[in-house]
Amino acid sequence: MLMLTMEAVMGDCSEAMQMGIPYHTIDPIIKSMQEKNSNFNRLNASKKTSRWHEPYDDIDVPIYAEWDAFEISTRDLLNLRAGDVIELPKDIIKQTRVRLHNTTYFVGEAGLEEDRVAVKITGVFDQE
Repeated sequence: MLMLTMEAVMGDCSEAMQMGIPYHTIDPIIKSMQEKNSNFNRLNASKKTSRWHEPYDDIDVPIYAEWDAFEISTRDLLNLRAGDVIELPKDIIKQTRVRLHNTTYFVGEAGLEEDRVAVKITGVFDQE
């Protein structure tokens, strides 16, 4: 049972008024309202689009492309000099991770686009 308590005011007189409504009479109304609400939410969720804000146009965001190629000892790392060649695994190009700030978001494939080095995004990085 739904107990509805309200205060009725007429002029300078006021009195509390209570109404008892059996649940089975309001159940169909509640179900209908919930159904309409869920349909409304589904429609709005599908229509939701991102909107670009022009002040964002001039914000520079550093982006890093990186690999887990191999491990090297500190001694060998300190002995590296200009002109040394570091061998990388053959398929590492397809395992390029794209990092923004301190978080890796994407996986891609590094390559050349005309005269520039580029990364083609192939998927979302799995944090696990």
